[in-house]
Amino acid sequence: MTVIRRKPVLTAFAVVASFALSAMVSAQQSPQYKIAGVSRGMKGPEVKAKMAAAGYKLKSENRAESFSQLVAFEKAKATGSRYQTPTFTEPMFQTWEKPGEMINLWYVQAPSGNVVKAGNYQFSGSAVDPAVVKSTLVSRYGPPKLVVGPRMNWCAKPATGCKSNQEYMSFQSARVDIGGPTNEEGLRQLIADTARQSLPASKPSF
Repeated sequence: MTVIRRKPVLTAFAVVASFALSAMVSAQQSPQYKIAGVSRGMKGPEVKAKMAAAGYKLKSENRAESFSQLVAFEKAKATGSRYQTPTFTEPMFQTWEKPGEMINLWYVQAPSGNVVKAGNYQFSGSAVDPAVVKSTLVSRYGPPKLVVGPRMNWCAKPATGCKSNQEYMSFQSARVDIGGPTNEEGLRQLIADTARQSLPASKPSF
């Protein structure tokens, strides 16, 4: 397994501006779309269990700072103190594999541990029949809400395009994707607010 440790970049897949963990990756809609039992909002240990149960092995992983480390960095900046070199312990991207199948997962920081924000499942036609994947998705989520060319899409509001403005799942050829709303400003604000609240109260100067 390859492990890459790097400083995280808050990309367009960041969390929504809610301070509750249940809303950290968006208000989940029903049904909650899944890939091998994994859905947005799941933590690393739960993902590991789901992947093991489905027969996948971790091929590679990028790790980054945890939410608490990002808060500590903001606190150090505010107080002018030294920020200790972080240890990259939380997953930010993972690739899980088994013969002919691969799952990629992206994570985002959250107060009690990083959570899945998006993912995709890819397979070879020799390992998995695309027709079986299609029938499984239709059986699980009903007919697609939006079809654009060869791409089938599921979401609550297909009129808006079944894109990242809402919880969605898509299937085309040999790939299934899940994703949903994002708001990197919400994460930055939560980190800043948490850091500010942890600072000692200032004393009057008179």
